[in-house]
Amino acid sequence: PDLAANLLLPWWVYDACLPAWGERGALLWSALPPLLWSLWELYRYRRLDALSIVVLAGIGLSLLAAWGDGDARWLLVRE
Repeated sequence: PDLAANLLLPWWVYDACLPAWGERGALLWSALPPLLWSLWELYRYRRLDALSIVVLAGIGLSLLAAWGDGDARWLLVRE
C-alpha cells in the first residue's frame, strides 16, 4: 500500500491530469495521494509516514523550482 500511495498513484494522477492541467497542474494533483496517505497514517497510527514525507518534499521542491524557473519541462528532464 505504501508504494501504491506514494509511487503508482502519483504517477497515474500525473499522467491523467497532464493533458487537462499542464505540467504544473499535474504536479500539484500528483501530490494528493501521498498527502492523503500521510494524513491517514497520522490519524490511524499517530506517526508520519517517512516515504510519504520524502515524496511530498520532492513534489514540493519540484513545484517551487518550476514556478521559479518558469519552464516545467526543464525541471522534469533534470529530475
